[in-house]
Amino acid sequence: VEGLAQRYRVAFVPGLFSECFEDFARPFADAQADLQAKGFTVDYFQVAGRGSSAKNAARLAEHFRATASDARPLIVFAYSKGLVDLLEFMVRYPDEARQIAAVVTVAGAANGSPLADQMHAVYRAVGAPFPLPNCAPGTGEELVDLQPDVRIAWWQRHGESITVPMFAMVAEDDRGRIVGYQ
Repeated sequence: VEGLAQRYRVAFVPGLFSECFEDFARPFADAQADLQAKGFTVDYFQVAGRGSSAKNAARLAEHFRATASDARPLIVFAYSKGLVDLLEFMVRYPDEARQIAAVVTVAGAANGSPLADQMHAVYRAVGAPFPLPNCAPGTGEELVDLQPDVRIAWWQRHGESITVPMFAMVAEDDRGRIVGYQ
């Protein structure tokens, strides 16, 4: 572990609503503390909890520019919509994205979620403007970014430009079923 901590940095990108509920539960907090205790440089790249992927890609670009003075490559862990935001960043800001050595997705919404289709109209009308702590209202676009047809079209347009290794973490329950995000 010590050699890896000297060779790589680690960053975490949370998902939808994470900024809104950070005071109650922060994704990756335990892992971040454990990695820092083992000597890793760890960054938490907060994105807008109800931001579109384009908006969050710009925010990620700011985070990456702020850490660019460290020449060690980054291993980025992205949770749920955080993967969608990170992928958008990698396409829109390829110079900054060169810092990434690998992406590890935890329940990443690479191909979207059927829930985004089912809930979009209700979310746009009620959920997006609903006041939540620590985050600005949404527009509804944040759910559009998660719609399966939008994700598949994105991969068709940009998939070849994603050249860093990507790994997906999945889990298995006690009955042998794969547990994860659709």
